[in-house]
Amino acid sequence: MSIREGYLIVTGASGTTEFDTRACPHCGGHFAIISGSGRIRAFCQLCAAPICDKAQCLEHSPFMKRIELIEAGKLPLSAL
Repeated sequence: MSIREGYLIVTGASGTTEFDTRACPHCGGHFAIISGSGRIRAFCQLCAAPICDKAQCLEHSPFMKRIELIEAGKLPLSAL
C-alpha cells in the first residue's frame, strides 16, 4: 500500500485511466504511483520520501522550507 497525496484522472480516446499521486518534497510537483511498473524512484533519506525524476531534485532542497524562507523575505520569489 502506498501513501496517496493526490489523484489523477486521464481521459483520452483509449478511455479513462486513474492514478494515485505523490508530491515530490524537493520541487512540489506530483507524480503518478503505478504499482507493479518496475519503476525505481530515488528516495531522500532526509525527507523520508520518494522524489521525482527531475535532476535538480536529486539534491536535498525541501520545497516547503524554500516557501517559508520566501515568506520571511530571506529568499527571492525566483527561488521556487
